[in-house]
Amino acid sequence: MKKKWIIALILILSYQNTKGEEIVELFKQAEKNLLLSKKFSLNQEYYDQLNKVLKKNRFLNLNSQISYSRIDTKLTHPYNFSLIAISDDIDLFNKTQYDVRINEIQKEKSNVLVKKDKQLLFKNILSLYTSLLMYNELLKLQEERIIWIRKNLRFTQKAISRGIFPSIESSKWESQLLKEKEKLVNYKGNINIIEKNLKTLCGIKEVKLEKVKLPNKLENLQSLKAKVLHNNPDLQLLELDKKILKTTYLKEKNYWLPTLSIFSEYQINKDPTGNGNQYSIGASLNFKVFNNGKKYKLLSIKTKEKTLNILKHQEKIRLIQKINSLYNSVSSGLKSLSLLKKRCRALKDILDKYEKAYEMKLCDFTILDNYYKEYVSAKESYIKTKYRIYLKYQLLKHLSKGDIYR
Repeated sequence: MKKKWIIALILILSYQNTKGEEIVELFKQAEKNLLLSKKFSLNQEYYDQLNKVLKKNRFLNLNSQISYSRIDTKLTHPYNFSLIAISDDIDLFNKTQYDVRINEIQKEKSNVLVKKDKQLLFKNILSLYTSLLMYNELLKLQEERIIWIRKNLRFTQKAISRGIFPSIESSKWESQLLKEKEKLVNYKGNINIIEKNLKTLCGIKEVKLEKVKLPNKLENLQSLKAKVLHNNPDLQLLELDKKILKTTYLKEKNYWLPTLSIFSEYQINKDPTGNGNQYSIGASLNFKVFNNGKKYKLLSIKTKEKTLNILKHQEKIRLIQKINSLYNSVSSGLKSLSLLKKRCRALKDILDKYEKAYEMKLCDFTILDNYYKEYVSAKESYIKTKYRIYLKYQLLKHLSKGDIYR
């Protein structure tokens, strides 16, 4: 019995943790649909194969030579000279290690580039999904507005038939109704195209609309900064570029390390004064004694490394500014949202009073419509602010959490 309670508790907690994360599910579907995991595994395979090439070629790198010469001298008749040779260049001092290391770093870079693809994908999905949620809520508000206009139109038509209102009053409501219907059509069009794009991107048939939940307070700013900077693929790419430069520097610095060459030759010599055919085997160490431009090559690498340090510093500052902006937008947005909610309630109370006044012919269409427009404007502002906060909060949350990169 105790085990059943524990299992039930785990399931409840699991449900609560996943609840309200439709955006993550959409991201996973899109990641699968765009074959990002396949791209990741192919990158791994590609660089693993390159590593095998480098390691195999270190000890076995056969070269062959076949030559034929016709030699004519004053002392003898012309004769033939042929050579068949096979040699193997062996990296005895492991110069290949630098190329292997660079290849490993390139492999890491390819994986980080996939992370960057995931980041861009998440931002795209988040933008689409947030817009879809927002337009659906605006659509409901617009439908409410049309219902409200129709209600007042019916009341006005009855009042006209009783001679309370002039007939022009009905025309005003009808004109307003057409205007609001047009706005409704636009909202539906926006929802339709966003939903289609989201379905295409994620490879799904239906999109679930979750109820947005905003946080009461945010995590400490410094903690968020540290996490976002740690997870950021752009900074990781710059760091990997620095590692490539450092490895390249070591490779260029050790250019003089020799290569061992083992060879076998068979000479077919038809020289009548010579020793005839010969067979020989041998070994040689081949290395570069002096490279006049190597000093400047090394200096250029060091200069490039300094440039990368500056780029990393600039990118870090840019990211910190972005994090500060996101954090401030969410933080201040949450405060303004509660004020907007209160304002909407106050305007609704005022509107209800003016609606009664209109029915009593104490105010005209223009005054009532203006108050309704003010109320709707406040409601629209509330909805747009809510989803602007939602988008920035979700972005900040997942960039710091790093789950979109896994």
